Amino acid sequence: MTQTALASQDVSFSVPPLLDVTHVADDEIVHVGATPIALYRTKDVTMRRHVMVQLAEAGRLSGVHIAQRFQVTPVYVSLLRGRLRAGGSAALAAKRRGPKGPSKITGSLAARVRRLRQAGLAYRPIAAELGVSHMTVRRILDGMDPPQAPRPGGPTDTPGLADLSPVALASDASGVEITAPVDVTTPARAVRTGDDEAVPVPPLAAEEGLGVPAIATAPAVTASRYAGAMLLHVALTDLRLWQVFANQGAQLGRTTLKVAHIVGMVALGFALRLGSIERFKTAFVRDFGLLLGLRVVPCVQTLRTHLVALAESVAPEVIMRALLAACIRLEPVWEGAYYVDGHFSPYAGQEPVGKGWNSKRRLAEPGHTDVHVHDATGRALCFLNRPLNDSLVKALPDIVKEIRTVVPEDHVTLIFDRGGYSGPAFRALTDQGIGFITYLKGRKARRRFPSDRFVRRWWQLDDPAGIRKRERHVYRLYERGTRIRGAGVVRTLVMADADGQIPILTNCEQMPPAKVAHLLRLRWRQENSFKYLSSHYGIEQIIQYGVTTETDDRLVDNPVRVRLREQIADLRATLVFQEADVGEAVIAGASAKTAASADTRQATRAIEARLARLDHRLAQTPTKVPVRSLPRGPHRRATLKSDRHDLVTSIKLATYNAERLLARRFFRHYQDPRDWLTIFRSFLHLPGTLSQQPDGTVSVQLRAPDQPRIRRALVKFLTDINDLNPRMFGTGPLLHFAVHEGGRQLN
Repeated sequence: MTQTALASQDVSFSVPPLLDVTHVADDEIVHVGATPIALYRTKDVTMRRHVMVQLAEAGRLSGVHIAQRFQVTPVYVSLLRGRLRAGGSAALAAKRRGPKGPSKITGSLAARVRRLRQAGLAYRPIAAELGVSHMTVRRILDGMDPPQAPRPGGPTDTPGLADLSPVALASDASGVEITAPVDVTTPARAVRTGDDEAVPVPPLAAEEGLGVPAIATAPAVTASRYAGAMLLHVALTDLRLWQVFANQGAQLGRTTLKVAHIVGMVALGFALRLGSIERFKTAFVRDFGLLLGLRVVPCVQTLRTHLVALAESVAPEVIMRALLAACIRLEPVWEGAYYVDGHFSPYAGQEPVGKGWNSKRRLAEPGHTDVHVHDATGRALCFLNRPLNDSLVKALPDIVKEIRTVVPEDHVTLIFDRGGYSGPAFRALTDQGIGFITYLKGRKARRRFPSDRFVRRWWQLDDPAGIRKRERHVYRLYERGTRIRGAGVVRTLVMADADGQIPILTNCEQMPPAKVAHLLRLRWRQENSFKYLSSHYGIEQIIQYGVTTETDDRLVDNPVRVRLREQIADLRATLVFQEADVGEAVIAGASAKTAASADTRQATRAIEARLARLDHRLAQTPTKVPVRSLPRGPHRRATLKSDRHDLVTSIKLATYNAERLLARRFFRHYQDPRDWLTIFRSFLHLPGTLSQQPDGTVSVQLRAPDQPRIRRALVKFLTDINDLNPRMFGTGPLLHFAVHEGGRQLN
């Protein structure tokens, strides 16, 4: 056979990839090697998820490789696997977006609603007649222009409330009287002034000087499904939220809205559990606007624009410090105990943001950390943004500075976890007269003390939050001293419980041992506060995604030392195994000379010589190197901008404190520690009506709860609130709260 014939029969073979996903028309075909294992439609998200999860669960392919082939992230594959384990295959089913069923509103239905409304029926009778909800009826009628009202003599939407005519209201402090009634369901109009100039009159007039709005005019009775949230005006005024922004000269730019509108929209929006600023669009704009004295609340884009202007006009750290002072002035910190801990906010963008530890997912992820300070009642006092995710040790000096700015003379005790463990930090706190309580770090689990050294100690106290009854707390403690580098000998209390022995460090020499242990155990209230703030207020959300990029000049751990340590560990393990083989041979009866052959002894000497060289090289290798000297990784570092984040978080914490302040006042009449906070939280969603009396007072009539016990507690609670003479936005019209049931007022 000729060379040409041989060449013509040469065949080249290519090895298929281990995993491949091929798109053919509207289908996807998944191959493992050369074998097709799955075929499904490209739009079939559920089937695609099942294939990814089954490949990952089989264990042969890594999650990273599967994610690359399916063009998703490894975290997404991990989330799908978690869903499968938690909820089975049903948890992987793709959920339908948008409405879950066909629209109930048709042309014929809308026409029948209009005819019944013109006949004088209210929302609920119309809904019962047509078999739909009263909210569906309301949405149909809200879209009508002009609004269709029931004829005189017909039933009202709110049972027991008569149809009153609008009245003119005067602002409380500016001295300007608005004589023309303004309907909150109509847009702003222009009126003539003395200079014969047309000036727009918004539905909400502004009070002179402070930028705090005062109600102008509204219909006599206006229903709102969020009427219960008006209670927050009382506590937010006590916490001086409106006054703080006014004192700092906050501005929004050219707009008819006031600073209090935007601050109140953020505060009340999160209190209503809307979840995020983006989800504010799901609220009923008219009902939400009534809480702020507006016809409707602005859209989300307008809100974001005003938040940018607001963050540029004030310093968020000054706002936070002023709110901290107001919070402590209203209620001093119990026992001077300040609980300090960090809360991580993950970042999912493309910028090279530094990584921090996400304790929820047990992963190091890009993001930033907020260090929060609470007290023993669970109040959120203040926070500091740490964009570089540095340790709690580095944040403690700034925390002390913020606290001392507000309470320069009071005794302060910081309570934190092992993240703040540092001998030099302990010494610095002691020198400044600051007490601390924390855990001992680095103690071996096998180091246990005899049980006969522990003594029963007790401390009796009232609950600082006023929820639990007075009780005696008993602990088994053993007191000793521990020498810590940089701090000397530090008082140590070892607490014995069912989980073992927990060593506690403190520099509070005169504090009773049981009190030290109990103050540290009260950290659970800060942890519960984090869970509550995360679930209901979204404090880990990143409000803005702008970054500041700079050259990364940090010193990081030298990766060469890591590789050297790994090589040294492998060689030492090999040496140990060789010596063990020789020892077994000697035990079996062989002599020391015959048990180790010449080759074995030569290999041992070679390993020892190599170990000596690697140890010398490790000693000469620097521990830290500039990050820009590393061959891989971004040599630039991005820091998240945090002005809007800090501003919104300050408002969230103030709203959270206001909610707890009102809830604790409600507990005085409810007296059930099991669900007092849950019950009060439901009051913020109570529907009701808002009306303005001839004297300018805004009357808030709340629908009565169904359970008599809760209804009675709510009536007593509102009586206490009315005794405080609350005002809307602190300086606006008086507020009067009442519970309304069956056409009569209960208080």
